[in-house]
Amino acid sequence: MIQLKQVEIQETISVFVPQQFIDAGTRVTAEHITEKRMSKVAYDPRMVKTKDEVIGYEAIVPLAADEPIHSWKLDRHRLMPRREESTFRIPKEYIKSIASSIRAGDQVKVYISGSEDSRLLFKETVTVAAVKSSGNTEISDDAGQHLLHTAADDYEQMYVSRRYATGAIDHINLNLSEQQWLELDRLCREEGFLLVIAYTLPAIDSVTKTRSIEHSQ
Repeated sequence: MIQLKQVEIQETISVFVPQQFIDAGTRVTAEHITEKRMSKVAYDPRMVKTKDEVIGYEAIVPLAADEPIHSWKLDRHRLMPRREESTFRIPKEYIKSIASSIRAGDQVKVYISGSEDSRLLFKETVTVAAVKSSGNTEISDDAGQHLLHTAADDYEQMYVSRRYATGAIDHINLNLSEQQWLELDRLCREEGFLLVIAYTLPAIDSVTKTRSIEHSQ
């Protein structure tokens, strides 16, 4: 029995850890993490064992280097601004068009459109904090399923239910850094540019799609 216990203690399991310190609000990529083997005795079921559970997610608390990543420290559809960001409601007069499929939690690209010049405004994608109707309510499914999923902490299904929601977008809130907002405001207010806000396929969706393909095979 003692020998069997020693063998059990020596058995290891593979988990993922940060290669270096990851600050809260960082969207985790493959370059941030590495695999590490640890004793099964010390394993916690909340520790991340596959890349699908971490890549594309956002760290909601700081992650220490070389320490197993716990799933509760990650969020896929975080709407709150990062430490260096604030949530800005974009004035309607600044907007030329918004993709109708955009929902809260999406990653979007912001372009500027003018009479003589049109270009991508920010190289980075921007997180949508809220998409409101003319009644100042979040655009969501009529059955209210997103609220039930939110109450159950099932953010995956909450996000899916919002994708099937219908409604005209009246205004949009974006999480921007101070520098991004000041540049956007200057271009629209002083130079007469208008914004085109486009939906883009985020890395997290690519991960989900890959996982679905693997399951089907």
